[in-house]
Amino acid sequence: LPQLTLGVEFQKPTVLQGPSNALFPADMLIVSSRAIGSYLRERLRIVGVVTTFGVRGQYGRLFRFESTYELGDGLRAMLTYIHYGTGAQNQLGPLTGLEVHDQVLVHLRWDFQY
Repeated sequence: LPQLTLGVEFQKPTVLQGPSNALFPADMLIVSSRAIGSYLRERLRIVGVVTTFGVRGQYGRLFRFESTYELGDGLRAMLTYIHYGTGAQNQLGPLTGLEVHDQVLVHLRWDFQY
């Protein structure tokens, strides 16, 4: 049977003493949601993560999709896609400047013992 795990995380920092002229609020709400699924007798693992900065994501969003497949004993292939959303127009945030920096990552990992 497939296993699915869901999680949600909320962060609301409190700035005790900080700069008065910051480009974006350091105490903005950050919400992150995650879904992790294991399939094919736990040989395939799929992870999806969405993170928003600000109440409605007005300071930016981050999407990450990752899949890992166990090819053999200790040998795994991984594919990851990361999308950066910079938020509302004319609104600076922690991802400002990453409009064209989406990433696709391909990994081949071999874990062994000697």
